[in-house]
Amino acid sequence: MKRILVFFLSLGILLSLPFSFEAGFAQTDDQLIVVDQANLFGNQKALVEEAAQKLINLGADVRVRTINTYSPFANLDLYEEQLEQQSPSWLGQGGERKNNLIVLIIALQERKTGLYYGVQWENVLGSKWLNIQTDIMNPRFASGDFAGGVVKGFEEIQRLIQGGGTPSTETPSGGGSSALVAIILLVIVLLVVGVILFSAFRKKFSQRKAIRQKALLAKQGAASGINELNEALQLLEVKVERMGELLPPEEFQPFKENFAKIKLLISQSSETYSQLSHSAGDPENPKLGLEELEAVRGAYQQILDNLGKARESIQEIEDKILQVQKLMEGFPGKVSEIQAAIEEVSQKQARVETLVVKAVQPGNLISQAREALEQSQALFSRKQFMEALRQAELALEKTRLASQGLDELPKRKGEAEAGISSLSARVQKVQEVIEKGRLVFEEISRKYSESSWEAIRGNGTEAENRIDWTLEALEDAQEAIHPDHQDWEKALELIKQGNSWLDEAESFMNSIFELEKNLASAQKDAPHEVEAAEVDIRKAWDYIRQYDEDIRESLEDELREAEKVLERAKEELQNTPPDFYQVCKLARQANEAADKILLQARSEHENAERLRAKFSSARRDAYSKVSLAREYIQDHYSVVSNEPRSLLNRAVEFLRQADSSSSSGADINSVIALLLQAEQEAEQAYILAKKDAERYEGSPFPSSGRSRGSDSPPVVIFPSGGSTRSTLSWGTRRSSRPGGSISRGGGGSTSWGSRGGGSTSWGSRGGSSRGGGGSTGW
Repeated sequence: MKRILVFFLSLGILLSLPFSFEAGFAQTDDQLIVVDQANLFGNQKALVEEAAQKLINLGADVRVRTINTYSPFANLDLYEEQLEQQSPSWLGQGGERKNNLIVLIIALQERKTGLYYGVQWENVLGSKWLNIQTDIMNPRFASGDFAGGVVKGFEEIQRLIQGGGTPSTETPSGGGSSALVAIILLVIVLLVVGVILFSAFRKKFSQRKAIRQKALLAKQGAASGINELNEALQLLEVKVERMGELLPPEEFQPFKENFAKIKLLISQSSETYSQLSHSAGDPENPKLGLEELEAVRGAYQQILDNLGKARESIQEIEDKILQVQKLMEGFPGKVSEIQAAIEEVSQKQARVETLVVKAVQPGNLISQAREALEQSQALFSRKQFMEALRQAELALEKTRLASQGLDELPKRKGEAEAGISSLSARVQKVQEVIEKGRLVFEEISRKYSESSWEAIRGNGTEAENRIDWTLEALEDAQEAIHPDHQDWEKALELIKQGNSWLDEAESFMNSIFELEKNLASAQKDAPHEVEAAEVDIRKAWDYIRQYDEDIRESLEDELREAEKVLERAKEELQNTPPDFYQVCKLARQANEAADKILLQARSEHENAERLRAKFSSARRDAYSKVSLAREYIQDHYSVVSNEPRSLLNRAVEFLRQADSSSSSGADINSVIALLLQAEQEAEQAYILAKKDAERYEGSPFPSSGRSRGSDSPPVVIFPSGGSTRSTLSWGTRRSSRPGGSISRGGGGSTSWGSRGGGSTSWGSRGGSSRGGGGSTGW
């Protein structure tokens, strides 16, 4: 690989030496086709480059430059001359402007455009370059369309080159022989191939070096990790053996199993490392390729991962051992702490029972705390340290709860006594409400239909059951606070349940009271609902009878159904006792149906009115168009062809059919369609007849075929009701379109957006050896 690379590089250098002053690999600024320094083209730069490339394909060497200003030069021509001298690719071998060069420069601040060309294009652009600027480019520049102006200008130059002028036959200066070009291309190809091969070799070498470095680092990390963990494993083994002496077998087993897993993992890692170090997998082996090095690096990385897991497991065992050691050392102190807490809460219990009440629940918690402490001590003596710790924590929690209960005991006692008193008083009030509800229910059942109070049947019985349950709960609560029991928690729970039952009893009674109000309201509203439904049904009937022809029969059937519903409401109102809910429901149902029917009837009538108006308008327009066509054809009968006559006859026939259909009661939409067809046929007949007349205008009437004297027009008979003759001027035609003629200005200045008077700032450069062109203002 190195030998091939050196060969190609050497060959390329030797071949390129004779041409080092004439050839280059990077395109300089003066060689760029388009340089948009003033950023006039924006994202349309590609369009300008495409237009320039079309000229290049025709043999031109094109340069486009946009600048903010040509200062400090006096004008754009001087700026271009200086730029030309500084651009080798713009010049021929003698230093003059290249024969096939075309340069376009736009100066934004001074609003100037410059178009310059070599002598090869003198015959093409000599008399056209100024017009290209002033007529094509500058107007677009003035409106801000710079890319469009350049493209249109180049398209005009392309057109001139292809067919509008004859370019000079002089060979463009600056060209080279084909042999020189071939040699340069060969040198470029050889150098490119050499660079590609060198880059590929260097990339592969760099990758292999990087992978080798990673593999070496992984190997070093694995070696140091194995040594480190072997030492840690020896120390851990001593600690685990000590735990075996202190802990019972069932608690020591997890330590033993985890230690064995760690030992196996480190052993396997060490063995794998040894195999890699004494084989072809050594990363220091220079014969290993990229894939082999990657595999070796992965193997060492796996060792590092396993060692990391072993390190984490060692730390977990260390933490557990430390926890057991702390527990063993601190357990006696923990027991003393719990004993002191139990003794303190026991003394608090004695004080509370002496001063206030019997502390039953806190006493039970204290007993449970003592039992848990005794179990904890027994477990510790059997070396069941973790279970001993859990029982000790349980004893401490029971002690805390007992102390909290003792603190709250006087408060709970007061709440229970107050709750019993409050519940007893509330029972009496609810009993009074139930009695009132019984009287209301009796009145409802007497005055109203059974179907209207079916929902509250049984409410009184359910409310009385809740009173009985509450009295039982009240009795049990009083028993719970007796000095022999003093179970305040139980009393409070019973009081809560009793209040809940009383809430339900009150809810049952409220339903009865609410129903009484609603029934009274329904009784009051029922006659009014029936009356309102009658009024709306009557309104619907009146409207339907008034516009019966416009409204479909099915609405009358629906209105009769609404009347039947209203009759059912009236019948129910006459029952003893009536169901006022049902009366209101039926009346509202009939009322809503009548309102809906009335809305539909109004909609159908209004739609019929619109159709009649449309029919009237269509009939008027159709007769008007037919009349206009008939009169025009009669006036110009001798020059009108058969087609417009036939169209007119068809239009008259459509009118006859429309009138006949309308008289027989046909669908109005079909009649309107016939009228529209008649209007269209008449309109077409008039247009064609007018064309025929205009064709013969100013010429003598044809002598053959027909004449006004020998071939009189047929008389078109309109259906009854047709329109009369419309007023039209005979044969008059406007001499010109509205608004008068339009005058167009001549030549003048080339400022953007104006072609009026003024001067142009440009200098002709045609006829010289440098070529031609110049600048103009916009």
